[in-house]
Amino acid sequence: MDPAWSLALKARGSVFSHQLAKALEEDSAAQTRAEGEIVGLDFDPFLNSQDPGQHYKVGRITQKGDSYWVDIHDASSSGWLHEKPGVIAEVVRKNGQWHFVNFHYSNGRDLLDALKELKASRGKPSSQAIRGAADESRLAT
Repeated sequence: MDPAWSLALKARGSVFSHQLAKALEEDSAAQTRAEGEIVGLDFDPFLNSQDPGQHYKVGRITQKGDSYWVDIHDASSSGWLHEKPGVIAEVVRKNGQWHFVNFHYSNGRDLLDALKELKASRGKPSSQAIRGAADESRLAT
């Protein structure tokens, strides 16, 4: 079964920048080829979670140059909003449409960097690649 982020890419690929969509597609293809191993993303990169919450809310929106950074908070069913965003979506408007260009995490890392590191680790001998994938899974925390 495909992860939710992969399904989002297939169903709504046009809302992702070319660079982000390509990197996600490469990661998904590599994971499909690696039977029994984790060589790609093993968390939801759009929600920064292993186990996504049931409800999310948009928080502060900050303009940074040509892009906007959108705080996304996991909200409980009671409507309580976590103080710190779980992820910050970076979006730009191009040809009248908003596109996701990156997702930033509270640990200072971001999705594009994680995908680059995972891709680089796949070229290493198997024990190093497995360690690299395990390190990437900790990026979300």
